[in-house]
Amino acid sequence: MLKDGLYHSDVYMPKLKVSSKNIRLSYTQHAIFASQSDRYNTIRLPEVINLSQGKIIELEVVNSKPHKLVVRLPYDAHCDICIVMLVAERIVKTVWLNRSNDTHRTLDRSKYIQG
Repeated sequence: MLKDGLYHSDVYMPKLKVSSKNIRLSYTQHAIFASQSDRYNTIRLPEVINLSQGKIIELEVVNSKPHKLVVRLPYDAHCDICIVMLVAERIVKTVWLNRSNDTHRTLDRSKYIQG
């Protein structure tokens, strides 16, 4: 059983069963706007993703079930795409690009379950 709260892969991430199936996504207006105004480029929004091909960076658990996740997937030669998705609904709340070599060392570890 998962403990409710936020998990981060750099702090502690519980073992998750990740399907290798493609997941069809839908996008909020906010996500569409974010894709058109990203600092690196206009983002081509994928119709489907496969979680096994990326890395789950953040997971929010509500009522012992995965509720929201942030997954980072290869995007192009220079960037990865980060997708914030509501798990049950398969709705993307927002997206952004990170440089592939960005390690995000400004993480506030106190916001996350420590394990």
